[in-house]
Amino acid sequence: MKAQALAAAALIALGACTLPGAQDSAPTQPAFKTESFAARVSGYRNVTVATKGPAGAVAGARCTLSSDDLTYPEIVTPAKIALPKVKGKPAPLFVRCTAPGFTAAERYDAAVDGRAPLLPTPVGLVVAGVGYAAAEASDRWIHYARRGKLTVDLKPAP
Repeated sequence: MKAQALAAAALIALGACTLPGAQDSAPTQPAFKTESFAARVSGYRNVTVATKGPAGAVAGARCTLSSDDLTYPEIVTPAKIALPKVKGKPAPLFVRCTAPGFTAAERYDAAVDGRAPLLPTPVGLVVAGVGYAAAEASDRWIHYARRGKLTVDLKPAP
């Protein structure tokens, strides 16, 4: 009986190490390059930066993220970052990653928070043109992340 209780306690202890959120850390915060940009920030969305290669997910890639407005310390994927929501459209976010045998450089443009970029249609272009002027001044702009994730596609290094 004592052995069973000890075994159960060991399994529970080991299981706690793998529970979702058990090893989560705080998301990496950006450093703002100007105070005027910092004043435009109205909140954050936590997203995961992940990397994938031709055969699937690649963990351990070293990435830098920066724009004309902000920069992040180097991260190792997968990693959580805090993407700022800002008033007015921010500059594109550039992500550069390297892993043994792989490299990547991608650009992420901002979109109005809560709206995914859509394929253009004649009606959509008219609606988008009218809506863009109103959205430009809104406080809901954020760099586009699909389902809370920025996935960077690694290519074989030259």
